[in-house]
Amino acid sequence: MKKSLLIFFAVFLFASVLSAQDTVVAKVGGSVVTAGELKERFHLTPQVYKKQMDTALKRRELLYSIIAEKLWALEAENQKLDSSSAMQSTFKQIEKMFVRDALYKAEITDKIVISEEELTKEMENYFTSLSLYFLFESDSAASNGFYEKLNSGISVFSILTPGEFEAPMIEVNYGDMKPDLEEKLFSLEENGFTRPIKSGGGWIIFYLAKRNQKSFTSEDVNSSLKKVEKFLRQKKEQKKLNEFMKSFFSGKKITTNGELFWSMTGQIARQLQKKKPKQQNDSVVVRFDALDYEQAAANLGSDTLKMPFVIDETYPLLVDEFLRTITFEGFGANKTDINSISYLLNAKVKTIIENEQIAREAYNRGYQNLADVKRSIAMWRDNYLARLLKYQIISSITTTEDEVRDYYFALNNGKQLPVPEANIIEVLTDSLEVVELVLDKLNNGADFRALAMQHTKRLWVKKNNGEFGFFPINLYGEIGKAAAQMEIGEVYGPLKVDDSYSIFKLIDRKEAPTSAEVPFEEVKDKLYEEVRIKKLAQKFIDYTVELANKYGVDVNQQAVNNILLKDYQMLVYRYMGFGGRLLAVPLTIPFTEWVTPWLEQKKENP
Repeated sequence: MKKSLLIFFAVFLFASVLSAQDTVVAKVGGSVVTAGELKERFHLTPQVYKKQMDTALKRRELLYSIIAEKLWALEAENQKLDSSSAMQSTFKQIEKMFVRDALYKAEITDKIVISEEELTKEMENYFTSLSLYFLFESDSAASNGFYEKLNSGISVFSILTPGEFEAPMIEVNYGDMKPDLEEKLFSLEENGFTRPIKSGGGWIIFYLAKRNQKSFTSEDVNSSLKKVEKFLRQKKEQKKLNEFMKSFFSGKKITTNGELFWSMTGQIARQLQKKKPKQQNDSVVVRFDALDYEQAAANLGSDTLKMPFVIDETYPLLVDEFLRTITFEGFGANKTDINSISYLLNAKVKTIIENEQIAREAYNRGYQNLADVKRSIAMWRDNYLARLLKYQIISSITTTEDEVRDYYFALNNGKQLPVPEANIIEVLTDSLEVVELVLDKLNNGADFRALAMQHTKRLWVKKNNGEFGFFPINLYGEIGKAAAQMEIGEVYGPLKVDDSYSIFKLIDRKEAPTSAEVPFEEVKDKLYEEVRIKKLAQKFIDYTVELANKYGVDVNQQAVNNILLKDYQMLVYRYMGFGGRLLAVPLTIPFTEWVTPWLEQKKENP
């Protein structure tokens, strides 16, 4: 399968991907684009369908796309969209993730210290295997009885069932067990044993029969050192996290309003049931999205939304805040009956309460004002504000029948070129997990059509064997724009489409028929959409030029040229402290069509 790019997922937790680079490469009104931001967004975003474009052109395209984003963000703020309900329901959740992450860094990762002695001991364990018997009992009293016998000096072989000691012992190597259990096992001397340990449906006593020293060379030690140090750091990190959570929540008494819980559960179940017909099987997951939130909120009423669901004297969590949180997190279910929804929702309550309390602690410490946090928050804030203004413009475009008729006659008279058409196979999903799964399978040679039929949320595409069917390339926004530039067989994605992600493969493209005139009534609906899209595309260009003139744009081209970029072709996640993940940087939709008319205006009016 031919692809336009090979995408790898680098999944990690980090406080800052790149070292701070304060060189300003562009001023956009009161905002700036720094070398660090440009470099970060270039490296951590796939440069899709641009195989033939050199790095300098890619750099220019990304820079001016970011500038356009910041211009739209400035205007959105000017129009008070930063205080809108949509902004509060999405961006605020991202902001909380960043301040929690800063608290995690301060309380967990920055406090991890690994001594040379600890690392040496860990390396010894790495090159050791343990031969163990284990005594399992479903009854705790019986297990404690075995432990007392061993403590009194009775041999393990007299406790084991006759013949059992002849069975192969289990072999345990470094990294095989959970860290806390592994620490217990590797601390044992030969013929030593653990206390009874709860496991599954019973209790286990581990008995160490023999420690086996593996042979190794100095090269083995050098090659394993980083791996062992990483594992030791993870163990210490988990231990510190457990200690922090225990200490932080100690003595905190937090309760929830049961009546409000069932009111929300009913509304959520009702919205999800609308999306999932009864005949669909349980493998289909439906998610509670922004439109569902709006409907549920309207049904509950403003008074209920203002009521505290989480009862806490200092920081109560309102019904509205709780609903916005599960909307942002993409709460989903494969069964939509009220009992199934209540079970899933109840499991979310504890995590949401904990995250909210931790975020508020981080705000109290002022972590939202840390330089790295402010930089990350500002980047995502601009992206969200720009999208809000874009949606507002899209909804404002109208088309009259006279405009459509003029376009129709221009097509037939040769004054307007017909729009080429494309056909694609697409996966559209609102789940980052599905994005990761699909890209991973594509990289391993999976059939795109099969993936589309399994994972796309467009039901009509699923029913059409994964295909869109031919459509004019000026439809479907950035999807059509990308399809116009791709080669047949290439794959594009992921592309941010509203609140979802699109990955698609171009399977065919053709010129629109021009030989015979089709009656207006037969093509009217199609032409309506074509005219609307053409008007919208031009509006975006004209509006961005207008904003560039209004706020001012100044590019430091020499600073831009000095930035060294590498085309890694990676889509990177950022795993956040205390849980949660998002893309390392916002996906930037290429948009440079406004630049030439803006530069021409500058020449005319210097």
